[in-house]
Amino acid sequence: MITPEAFKAALAQFAAGVTVVTTINEDGEPLGMTASSFTSVSLDPPLVAVNVAKKAGIHDVLLGAGKFGVSIIGVDQAYIGEVFAGFHKDVEDRFSVCETITAETGCQLIPSALAYLDCTTWKAVDAGDHTIFIGAVVASGANERRDPVLWYDRGWKKLVPTTD
Repeated sequence: MITPEAFKAALAQFAAGVTVVTTINEDGEPLGMTASSFTSVSLDPPLVAVNVAKKAGIHDVLLGAGKFGVSIIGVDQAYIGEVFAGFHKDVEDRFSVCETITAETGCQLIPSALAYLDCTTWKAVDAGDHTIFIGAVVASGANERRDPVLWYDRGWKKLVPTTD
């Protein structure tokens, strides 16, 4: 049987982009978190998925909200990702560190992100200590291409071009 440490060590070798996932609670207040467990699911219909730990503060709100936004951040926005990950305890309002726009669903998106997607929850799938939130994309946008921030080997990284 695999140990949690061995499982985490193996998965740490997979590089992933970094996103800020947002939603709004029943009082209309925005909530957000950093997530690297994000992927496209389907082109027709356009679906994406984000995996959220059940112990995350945003988890239960996501279950009830029926909507979420995803902003894919660039290396120049690593600080934003750190804030939404809770690395900077002195920042009380996570949304104060970046400009946001209100999406069609009411969720906050980061317009300067590499790309952003506004989603309604298509399905929430129980998956052990996480829930997989599959979102139907109702709107999206992309900005000029620049380097993404990556999560690799339990730390923030940036792309380095390969040589031939």
